[in-house]
Amino acid sequence: MRYLIAIFVSVVILAAGCCSDTKRAASAANAPVVVSGRTPVAYEITLSHLTSKTRKIAGEVAKPVSTIREGLPDVQRVSPRPILAVVEQGDWFFYATSTATDQETHQPVSFIAGYAIRKGGRQIIEWSVW
Repeated sequence: MRYLIAIFVSVVILAAGCCSDTKRAASAANAPVVVSGRTPVAYEITLSHLTSKTRKIAGEVAKPVSTIREGLPDVQRVSPRPILAVVEQGDWFFYATSTATDQETHQPVSFIAGYAIRKGGRQIIEWSVW
């Protein structure tokens, strides 16, 4: 009986270890797509919304953000939805929670909703084209 319990405990520990590795691998696979190129995927549509007095501030970062990667953990913390894609355009870093994608390449071609942080800024601003 003692051996049976030891085997059972070993199987449970191994299963728990396998599950935690799967979660880490899945989170790495769900990393946001970094959009590059000249196509403005968010800037022109949202600029007036981001600078208006009625903008929705979802949170604030501890120190000014100078790169898109610096702001990502804070945006992920305030967002209830996963960040699908990120892009730097003009003076802004955009973090998309909803995108329109190209049917052939499956890459984001337009951001529909998400968050933005101005370069050197601390405010996380929620925006949507709806």
